[in-house]
Amino acid sequence: MENDVLQTVYDLWVSSEEYKNSALESEQREICESKVSEVVGESVYNKISDEIIGLACDAEIAGFDSGFRYGIMFMTGMLKGGARA
Repeated sequence: MENDVLQTVYDLWVSSEEYKNSALESEQREICESKVSEVVGESVYNKISDEIIGLACDAEIAGFDSGFRYGIMFMTGMLKGGARA
């Protein structure tokens, strides 16, 4: 259930206007892709690009999860009368 809620909130965020700032959707991804393909060559990069994108997606979800949990804990502390960072 917990993962379903997190996935739902993540999907809402991905669909939002703010998601354009994501490293997966910004020009940062294109910069990294060009650097990697320069080093390993375009044909090798094409073979491994799905794995690279998968790793980037996993990292983004992990960062979202961590930030989301921290935000909930922070707001819970605020509602209880004080927050400690």
